[in-house]
Amino acid sequence: MEEFFLVNDSATIAVEVPVYLTERESGYKKPLTGHIDLIQVRSNRIHIMDYKPDESGNVVNQLTLYAKCLRKRTKLSNITCAYFDENGYFQFTPIL
Repeated sequence: MEEFFLVNDSATIAVEVPVYLTERESGYKKPLTGHIDLIQVRSNRIHIMDYKPDESGNVVNQLTLYAKCLRKRTKLSNITCAYFDENGYFQFTPIL
């Protein structure tokens, strides 16, 4: 799926992007790490997108942490988060 987006969708600029915050940056006792499935640029906004075929846990918190990680490394703040599956697409603007 990721390769399809990367090859066929001009808005998709990256797939499987690793993100992290160190212990000091995150405020936790261990670093926070993850992988963003897709990053797109649309309407002058960065869109962090994750495929969640069987949504479990708190996806909004996970994607908000991904946005915080990406913002820390890139200094970009115009970020939108979204997750999707076969049945729908759910988008939000994270509070950073």
